[in-house]
Amino acid sequence: MPSPRSVSFTDRYFELHFLPIKGLNMLQHEQRASEFSPIVNPPALPDEETINLQELFFIIRRRRWIVLGVIVLVMALGVVMIGLQRKVYQSTARILVTSNTTARGNEVPMIANLNALTQGRSVDTQVEILSTRDVLDEAFNRLPAADRLNYFHSETLPEWAVSVEARRNTDIIEITARAHSPEAAAKLANAIADTYFARDLAMSRQATLEARKYVEKSLNLMQQRLEEANRNLSDFKTRQGLIAPDVQLIAFAQGLARMQATLDDAAVRVGSDKQSLAALKQQLAKADVVIDASTNVTINPRFAAIQSALDELNRQRAALLQEYTLDSSQVKAVDGQIAEQQQLLTGVTETIIASTTRTRNPLYQDLIKQYAAALAQCAADEAQVRILTSERDREQARAVALPERERLLTELLHRTELYKETFNMLTQKYHTLLISEQAILPNGSVISKARPDAQPFLPNTRRDLALYLLVSLLLAAGVAAIVERLDVRIHDQETAERIAGTVTLAGIPEQPANAPLLLSEVDRNSAFLESFRVLRNNISFVDIDRSLRLLAITSTGPGEGKTTIAANLAQVMAMDGKRVLVVDCDLHRPNMHTLMKRPREVGFTSVLTGANTLEQAIVNSDFPGVDFLPSGPLPPNPSEILNSQQSCQLFQRLAADYDLVVIDCPPCVKLSDIQVLSTIADRLLLLVAVGHTLAPGLQLAVRSLKQANAPLLGLIVNRLKLDQQRYGCQYYYTAYEDETTASTQPARRISSRRKRERV
Repeated sequence: MPSPRSVSFTDRYFELHFLPIKGLNMLQHEQRASEFSPIVNPPALPDEETINLQELFFIIRRRRWIVLGVIVLVMALGVVMIGLQRKVYQSTARILVTSNTTARGNEVPMIANLNALTQGRSVDTQVEILSTRDVLDEAFNRLPAADRLNYFHSETLPEWAVSVEARRNTDIIEITARAHSPEAAAKLANAIADTYFARDLAMSRQATLEARKYVEKSLNLMQQRLEEANRNLSDFKTRQGLIAPDVQLIAFAQGLARMQATLDDAAVRVGSDKQSLAALKQQLAKADVVIDASTNVTINPRFAAIQSALDELNRQRAALLQEYTLDSSQVKAVDGQIAEQQQLLTGVTETIIASTTRTRNPLYQDLIKQYAAALAQCAADEAQVRILTSERDREQARAVALPERERLLTELLHRTELYKETFNMLTQKYHTLLISEQAILPNGSVISKARPDAQPFLPNTRRDLALYLLVSLLLAAGVAAIVERLDVRIHDQETAERIAGTVTLAGIPEQPANAPLLLSEVDRNSAFLESFRVLRNNISFVDIDRSLRLLAITSTGPGEGKTTIAANLAQVMAMDGKRVLVVDCDLHRPNMHTLMKRPREVGFTSVLTGANTLEQAIVNSDFPGVDFLPSGPLPPNPSEILNSQQSCQLFQRLAADYDLVVIDCPPCVKLSDIQVLSTIADRLLLLVAVGHTLAPGLQLAVRSLKQANAPLLGLIVNRLKLDQQRYGCQYYYTAYEDETTASTQPARRISSRRKRERV
């Protein structure tokens, strides 16, 4: 026998309703019958199955309440966590890094050298300087002690409170401060910027201040020498009677004086360079070669231990309150211990510094570069002094050859002119240095001060809620998949077919609550009635070459709806013009008489015992063409009653009197009745209730039917949820009902609809 393929409900429906039935040859009937033949060895339920996206979608739809509950639980937990998290506010100050600017005017070489010492550095260097612990700690200490404790919970600046970054492809540096108060965050960011500019300005003014002091000292000395030279020249002219010296002699003296003045200027530059070198050397001695680059902050172990002890005490207290009152000694003792631990917790910091990374101080590197540049400038000025000294000595040697009187006058004029030139030069430099000292600006400016932002930086409610939503969706899908794995109930037609090893003859849709259960009470165009028509057609075509008179219906367990299916199957068979008898053979818990609204005192067992005749036991139902044989009194030994000779003879008589006898059998799991009835019935239908039948129970039922060689015709899947099936039956039934309803409307409405379609 060839292995049957799985035939879905929709495939079979379209095949039976749209393919021509009349004129099929015998080979086609045999092939269709073989497709519905049961598998001799049904496969076992697989331990593991791969869940694809489509299956996951249907799993989530089936477990939608679990999925919704997990999502609500996770989102509620997320809202609580976000609400408990203390808010952190962020504020940013922006500074522009520029070269140091001074009021220069007609700048002399010495001032240019001083300006070179204070010129602006690179943006990356400024970021490193701003990130040093010295600058950050000094700015943090500017805040009030109360603000440091309340909004930073630390006497030192926490690592998370500050970040300094340069804007890409710009000279702008952003100083970002974070605190538990928007005002405190703004104060800290502005304090860091102010501290940086104050330090930079002080360092830039240091070299200029030293040079000004040296020039001031030299100016005072030169003023005294000039006054003395003027007195000596005046006295010499008075003693010698010289009123108008020779022009050439004066020019020679003036040239020699200018040379000496240049020499003195070079000497002053050498002295200024040495003063600058001394100032830079002093700064180098004070600067740290290595600084703290970063500090890792971790949870204080003692704080965590006290917190853990508090949690344990609170759990003990909650357990004691289950047995004792708040005034009991046991609860008070635990309350005292909790108070002690809370007192200890207030004296322990939550975080400690775990490790510190040290790096070379960028400010020290910058000072080294400045010191090297100043040292090179000093060497150049000293070389110039040596050259000018040699030239001066050569000119003075020429002056020796002049007559004594002219020589003395020349020397006096030379000295006077020299002192005058030097005094004028020093006076100009002094005023220039004084202006420069006051006009020096830091290496940048604040372009945007930090302002308090009322919107908290942390927690980011939208981002956190989106994250919790994503986590809840993933967790809900996982929980749904796990529940699906643990749930052994059957939820779809494909699973039932795979376990039973046979096909489904019909899928009976689930009726809404309070909806009628019998076909005689439902709408003639409903999907419920149409599914039984499909079942009737499939039963007729499966055994087209075999007489089918006795049809038994069973299920794996109680409450799966086999009694309702049996009654409706009888009615739909009667719609086809057959005389049908429904026999209630569930001699354990009969229920067909309730559905048929007939008494069961006289019935099947009454006929077998001879208490009543068959004509007395059979009653008419409310549906034309359907008769009903109740169960009768319940015997103590149902299996023996069914297996008796009288039972076999009775069924043979019923098969001869009726076109079809539908036998409502008891469940086949843990009961031997079905093994007896399977030998009497021509065919057997196994009912599976979606969401109710257990997969192990179905396996056991198929195994027991196989052992009894039961003529299993196929499955009936009951309580099928059409909106949760993969083959989309709901759409088909909805379209079918709409089309049928439309066809029953008056011709006038149909005509108007066609007119609208043409338009």
